[in-house]
Amino acid sequence: AMSRGLARCPAPSVKIRPTANIQRRIDSKPPGARFCFRPGMYRITQPLRPRSGDELLFLRNAVLSGAKIVRSWSRQGAYWVAEGQKQSFEPYNVPCDVNPPACEYEDLFRDGVPMRRVLNLNELGPGSFFFDESNDRIYIFEDPSGHVFEAPVAPEAIKAPGVSSATVVGAKIQMFGRHGIVAGGRWIIKRNVIRYVHSHGLRVFGQVKVRRSVISYAGNMGIFGQGDGLVFVGNELFRNNYLRFGTSAIEMWHAGAAKITNSTNTIVRRNHSHDNIGDGWWFDTDNSAVEVSDNVFEDNTRYGVFYE
Repeated sequence: AMSRGLARCPAPSVKIRPTANIQRRIDSKPPGARFCFRPGMYRITQPLRPRSGDELLFLRNAVLSGAKIVRSWSRQGAYWVAEGQKQSFEPYNVPCDVNPPACEYEDLFRDGVPMRRVLNLNELGPGSFFFDESNDRIYIFEDPSGHVFEAPVAPEAIKAPGVSSATVVGAKIQMFGRHGIVAGGRWIIKRNVIRYVHSHGLRVFGQVKVRRSVISYAGNMGIFGQGDGLVFVGNELFRNNYLRFGTSAIEMWHAGAAKITNSTNTIVRRNHSHDNIGDGWWFDTDNSAVEVSDNVFEDNTRYGVFYE
């Protein structure tokens, strides 16, 4: 996906490098600080927790990954096995009748692309993996040499319960076990690229503003939102619900590109939502005073806009 990161760190800002203990750096400054992430791969195991008023700014090619590299494969019979895989995520309550493995939230990526999970070892074949969770073992079918395997270990990228204002700009967020960013209050989410999270790319509550971000390949849904005064302007959403959550091909229940519930004064303007499994944008249950203008919704499997 295209990088939307910044070209340089604004002054003043606290510079962060990939080798840093990020949360310790954040906690060492008074709330309301501005942090600037240098280019590089930041592999985290827990969500980053900004404090009130903090700004997290990312330079181009700064990547926030929730995955570890899976290195130690050994040949066992017809398969290759990686042991000691203790990652485990609590499923979010969404039905997966169409694709039952979607309800297993532990993913595996080969060379940056998700492999298909199977629920029985005897179903294993090219491009798929089996996770024997009770014995902490991942099985694959093909020789792993020459490939990079990554497995998410962090549930979310950025999440700070109780923090009512923070800003996230320019992050490239990928490979998380549940969600990308969970934000509330008056957070500002701008120019971020979020992809390959198992559940929701963004979960926003309150008056969060989401601008010029690209959300794709969220396993279940690109954006979930509720609140008073949510703003979505200039975003692109595509290929969300790629894990085909839902009770049938047309009964999404809780899946697709974007779903807003229990909201007032929501603005949806100049977004492009396309090629999602589900609706381009879905307003479900108790929404009022909504503005939807100048958007393009195309090539989604159900409706362009669904307003219940």
